[in-house]
Amino acid sequence: MLDAGTTQRLEYVIRFFDRSEPMSNNPYNTPQQTFGSPLKPDVGDRMPGLNMVNQITIVAIFMFIQGALLMIMTALVFFYAFGLPALIRANPGNNPQQNLPEEVLTIMTTAGAIIGTFTLLLALMHFLAGYWAINFKGRIFGITTMLLGLAASMTFYCAPTAIGLAVYGLIIYFNVSVREAFRLRENGMEKSQIFHRFY
Repeated sequence: MLDAGTTQRLEYVIRFFDRSEPMSNNPYNTPQQTFGSPLKPDVGDRMPGLNMVNQITIVAIFMFIQGALLMIMTALVFFYAFGLPALIRANPGNNPQQNLPEEVLTIMTTAGAIIGTFTLLLALMHFLAGYWAINFKGRIFGITTMLLGLAASMTFYCAPTAIGLAVYGLIIYFNVSVREAFRLRENGMEKSQIFHRFY
């Protein structure tokens, strides 16, 4: 008389050679893993994209640099608007006919004041956008700042950095993982928790 354990083993042997019934319930089988497709680790609610999320810090640094360049540009424009006309008025030439008319000096001052004010505001926007980017805040503000920064490229002074920042920054800001990181921050999640959320 065979006991229950021996009977069960014989049944598995018969199934193995018969091949007519799958042995999915065989307790002696070990889980098989397909080569080339390793099992994905259990990451719970974590998401891929940590490399892209980490690059937000790089974008913020570039924004600070662009803001500093715009501040230098602002200083030069204000000198052109106010300092240069003042020097011309203080040192008239020997021939009055060769001096610039007052209307021209007024146009220089007005145009320079407008351009200088715009570049000053743009520089402050870059500083603010960079600070918010480090804290995963102001995504739309950052995108707007980079797009407006392209206007500075018309002066050819900040063209390379403005175009480079816009292309690189917009790629990062429109990334799915980066958008999710900003959304989590808006919902109150801390920065350390955001970095831990991605892998």
